[in-house]
Amino acid sequence: MTHVSNPSVNPLLVVPVVGMGATICHWTDRSGLRGSTRSAWIHMGAACTIIAVLSTKKVVVQEDHAKRTDSNGMSESQTYAYERNPEGSTYTFTLRANGRWCQEGQTSLAIIGGRHKYHDFSF
Repeated sequence: MTHVSNPSVNPLLVVPVVGMGATICHWTDRSGLRGSTRSAWIHMGAACTIIAVLSTKKVVVQEDHAKRTDSNGMSESQTYAYERNPEGSTYTFTLRANGRWCQEGQTSLAIIGGRHKYHDFSF
């Protein structure tokens, strides 16, 4: 599995707050979060926003809309605009002892502190 991280955001230093963005990591793709009944690892997704902080180690996120804003086609150079989706699916993440935010009951990882969607077209 390819681990995607954001060196400017230390998960142990980020204090989650309602309204803060989050990024879910799926192999080489990054997205806000999108659930899948077929697999915990998917290649498409949408940004998400923290809608509840249940504790310093447990948050609820909700899917947002992510719209591609560049015209680079199937390129690695991608930009997105994000918009809240009050109807989006919700998911719970917990901060584990290893410093990673994991979806409750799943293996999906999240970076708390920003939205950074990326789609790897080679899959």
